[in-house]
Amino acid sequence: MKKTLLALLIAAPLAATPLLANAQPDQDRFQEHALERMQKNLDLSAQQKTQIDKIFREHREEMEALRGKTHERVNAVLNEEQRAKMATMQEQRKERWEERKSEMKEKRGEKMKQ
Repeated sequence: MKKTLLALLIAAPLAATPLLANAQPDQDRFQEHALERMQKNLDLSAQQKTQIDKIFREHREEMEALRGKTHERVNAVLNEEQRAKMATMQEQRKERWEERKSEMKEKRGEKMKQ
């Protein structure tokens, strides 16, 4: 049981790694929105906004590199059958993510109509 739980704890974030590459535009929008909120609520100067935007971009790049490295290291530990299973899990997670994105867009569209 402990081994299964540990495997799931490791696999869940890794399963999302390919999604994150596809989610780049979503991440960009999220960071832009966060920066806009900060600009509005904190009355940032143009220089502060530029500096914070740079920090956000650098952080995202560092996290993407770390995720990729972690994925490679875990794949090196898994056998071929486990890597195939992981790929299937990743694909299923990607499909669920796309479904949720569509649902969220529909909900936003409904709210706009009201």
